[in-house]
Amino acid sequence: MATHKFIDLFAGIGGFRLGFEQHGFECVFSSENNKRVQQIYHANFGETPDGDITQISAESIPPFDVLLAGFPCQPFSVAGNRRGFEDTRGTLFFEIVRIVTHHRPKVIVLENVKNFKNHDKGNTFNTVITTLNDLGYQTSWEVFNAKDFGVPQSRERLIIIATLNGTKFDFSKIELKPPVVIKDILEEDSEDIKYLNDEDYTIIDNPKKQLSGIIFAGYKNKSEQFMAKNKDADLTCSGIHSQPHKINSSDGIQPTLMASETAGRYLIYHNGKVRKLTIKECFRMMGFPDDFKRVGSKAQLYASIGNSIVVPMVSAIAKQVKTQLLGNNINDNVSPPVGKTAIQPPSAKLRIATVFSGIGAVEYALKRMAVAHEVVFACDNGDVNIKTSDEEIREKLATLESYREQKEYIDSLYIGQKENQVKKSYLANYDLSEEHFHWNVNYLDGKQYTGQVDLFVGGSPCQ
Repeated sequence: MATHKFIDLFAGIGGFRLGFEQHGFECVFSSENNKRVQQIYHANFGETPDGDITQISAESIPPFDVLLAGFPCQPFSVAGNRRGFEDTRGTLFFEIVRIVTHHRPKVIVLENVKNFKNHDKGNTFNTVITTLNDLGYQTSWEVFNAKDFGVPQSRERLIIIATLNGTKFDFSKIELKPPVVIKDILEEDSEDIKYLNDEDYTIIDNPKKQLSGIIFAGYKNKSEQFMAKNKDADLTCSGIHSQPHKINSSDGIQPTLMASETAGRYLIYHNGKVRKLTIKECFRMMGFPDDFKRVGSKAQLYASIGNSIVVPMVSAIAKQVKTQLLGNNINDNVSPPVGKTAIQPPSAKLRIATVFSGIGAVEYALKRMAVAHEVVFACDNGDVNIKTSDEEIREKLATLESYREQKEYIDSLYIGQKENQVKKSYLANYDLSEEHFHWNVNYLDGKQYTGQVDLFVGGSPCQ
């Protein structure tokens, strides 16, 4: 039986890969831009992921059945600024689209933070779903919590699964695991265990388990300045303390491990003492096996594990992807639905024309998304201005009958002036003859291009 192949994008330290390999899937390509994280990946899988995904051509990636991507979540996270697609990292989703458009994989599995679906009143999430639908994929999604997969951590993540064969993935069939608590995964004898001095913390009376399963047990003692500022505050309430100052009971579960917590200030109350979680315990809390090689500085390891995905959750998803979606009924050549033209299949060439073209941002975006296209004409005068008055030019144009005579006249008005650097840059980067790059939109008669343009784009000046 043929092995199902997958690619691992925004791979991190390989959490997605581990979960899918547990069910016989084969990784044929990986990409991760962080050099230090690449070292951890290489130590465990024997290969170094390719780097910047924006510099990887879709054609260079081997054929595959499943695309896995935990595309950068910081812009949509509570821990971040919630800037979403306004942040340049948000546009990395469209690198996924570029690869999907070329390869047409049978299944796409995407992971992001829970708040992704609510960003910008749902518009960001809807953009992702609509784009996948326009490519011909059936989409479904669900929010899962790591604590339901046998790890003692409250970590909610959104999973989106898109399928090309028209089958809707059934999340209800994913198998959950019995709950565990922090003390179930602790090391009892390790030189890495670091205890706090008794005078540095306060344990509250009668700590209560929250609905999440977390038990807030106490807090690191605060500075005099903090105490003066919050003299009327109830310090037994967990909400008043920042995460690095909270102490959680080992009889409950741990709040979300975060990539931003590079000092590993995860404090627990266990056997009457307060200590930090060790690196090994943090990896266990994400479901990584003890033989997983942890290379690099502690700061890098804490950041990497906080940015990873929970392996048992991935494994449960992989099992159902294989069972539900990769049977003999898969159609490898499903086309996008009729009428969906937001993203063209590679076989069709989109004919475009731009005015106020600049150096070609629109053209570059289409190239990056692997949308096959050709430029019919472009127009931009750069920072060069015609010295002849508009009235005089129009009078002259009225006397010229052919398009070529009119263009030669307009071009002659620029002779002796400085070079149009915008034009020079555009022609150096795009396959367009100089004849079809026009200087000034005011004098462009587009009749000669009638019927030749599918998409017209104009970034007109705002004044």
